[in-house]
Amino acid sequence: MSTAFLTIDLDTVAGDLAASDGADLALRRRCWEAALPRLLVLLEEAGVKATFFAVGLDALQPWAKDLIKSAVLAGHEIASHSFSHDRTLPFKPEEEIFADLQKADQALAGASGRKVLGFRSPGATLTPALLAACARLDYVYDSSLNPSLAYNLAKAAYAGFSGKELEAQFFLTAPTGPYLPLGPRADRHCPAPGSRRGPAEIPLTSVPFLSLPFMNYFLMRLGRAAGPLIQLTAAARPFVNYVLHDHELLAADDLKGLNFRRAMTSAWLDKGLKPRADFIKYALAALARTHKFELMGSFAEDYVAKQNR
Repeated sequence: MSTAFLTIDLDTVAGDLAASDGADLALRRRCWEAALPRLLVLLEEAGVKATFFAVGLDALQPWAKDLIKSAVLAGHEIASHSFSHDRTLPFKPEEEIFADLQKADQALAGASGRKVLGFRSPGATLTPALLAACARLDYVYDSSLNPSLAYNLAKAAYAGFSGKELEAQFFLTAPTGPYLPLGPRADRHCPAPGSRRGPAEIPLTSVPFLSLPFMNYFLMRLGRAAGPLIQLTAAARPFVNYVLHDHELLAADDLKGLNFRRAMTSAWLDKGLKPRADFIKYALAALARTHKFELMGSFAEDYVAKQNR
């Protein structure tokens, strides 16, 4: 059977909402306490285990530690999404990246009680320096490469409109499944796998032919058209990396009384939660018919070991 990964980025405040008037910690707490329990209930009902990419700064908070422990006890994996979700991080020197990842690693391992096995960069951006820093921390995988043309065009357009630093990358022939990257060409498979210990790169998934990102917030916007695209992707991709974000199970009522600004991907806060949850359940059930869901860390440990025999 083919393999699917459900990966969930816990980055609403860092990536999609901006607190003001000193409300940052209150907003972070409200987002975590509203979204994560809903996600855990949904996953329990669907019978799916997920890999959560959490921001280290959040993991230092007592309320986040309790929620992280709940996720671990339910059988989910906690991975790193950097310390502060700085979208320029992948383009910094290796030493700066390593320092950020090490700080996040300590916070996340302290909260989960488990070794951190992998990383996803803010903004899903891959560079050789990032992979080198992951290797120094003995991570067995990274999941940052996003080969979707539509995703990167949208990111470039949003960066130009908002004035934010968001680097778009265009990998037209990148692998669609796990691989061991080749040094300076992070989007290429190493020709001699036995010479590389890791980390493995587990790229994000794009819809075949259309190069649309297989991310929940893109798929939900397509309405009824999403069903055939999910089926097409499941039929064509032996590895599917289905990406969710915590804000997809947030509602405006969750954040009453807090002062914040929205970004593009949090536009549906005023819309009902049930249709969003039902869509996620539908997508998970559709994938489960052809793919077996696995935790990214467990899969990558086996994959790297086999590549280096």
